[in-house]
Amino acid sequence: GAAGSAALHGTRWGWAALYADSSFRTQMATRFAETPALVDYGYRDLPAYYPPALPWLQGRLAALTDLAGWEAVKPVQLLVGVLVPVAAYLLWRQVVGALPAAAVAGLVTIWTAHPQKPDEWLVLTCLLPWWLLTVRDLRAPGVRRRPAWQLGVVLGLLLLVHTYWFLPFGVATLLALGYDAVRARTGSRPAPPLPLRRAVAIGAVGLAVSAVSWLPPLLARLQLPSDGLQMRYSYLGGTDLRLPSPVEAEQAVGLVGLVWLGWAAWRRTRGPDLAERRGVRTGLRTGPLAGGLA
Repeated sequence: GAAGSAALHGTRWGWAALYADSSFRTQMATRFAETPALVDYGYRDLPAYYPPALPWLQGRLAALTDLAGWEAVKPVQLLVGVLVPVAAYLLWRQVVGALPAAAVAGLVTIWTAHPQKPDEWLVLTCLLPWWLLTVRDLRAPGVRRRPAWQLGVVLGLLLLVHTYWFLPFGVATLLALGYDAVRARTGSRPAPPLPLRRAVAIGAVGLAVSAVSWLPPLLARLQLPSDGLQMRYSYLGGTDLRLPSPVEAEQAVGLVGLVWLGWAAWRRTRGPDLAERRGVRTGLRTGPLAGGLA
């Protein structure tokens, strides 16, 4: 917070002013300074395209203090810069304990520092400890298991701030649930860390809390032509899905990595019997050699 205040001393603009993605974030704050309705910052009669929590707070702050919308961007950015390490620490403390949490929260806050994108910065620092606590049930000694509704409320609040990082974590959640289901079937882990009923409860609460963000675009999608809504937000071809291609070197490496992960997961799910049998065979082969060396 002090470093941010010093860096922005003498200017009423926030980080990066109107450069790159800061431009539409400033535009959102200016829009919400005019109206508390969750409308899009650029298009009339459309709901907010991005999660509105931070720009809505910036706009309402501007309206209450008689500031221009763009002037309210700076104080909220500074406030988020103070809240990021605190929120990260509170979540990491549940996972690793107080002292390690302070170190991890400080390191993550500095390593991922993105003050010009405070919404992205906040979610990035908080989502990993929330995921470990929720999906893998990793808790420090003495920390009780949190009720599903509490974890769901945190999920909903994060969804109201930013959604970009939820895609990879959503994929990781599905893979973790599938992995736990396979292990439960083989008997190597009868109790999954995130039972299906608990997962549904957490997701339902999270969706309910964040409904003001995702429900209006969904209703607009149902009302407007299927080929018209997204194109009002994006440019032609900007939403096309690009699948990995073995022609490009980086994507080829990614495909190799995916194949290796699938192979490793397949070997892991074969159960301990396979490892024991291999251990016995290895011992039979190496036994005479070990005896000779001895």
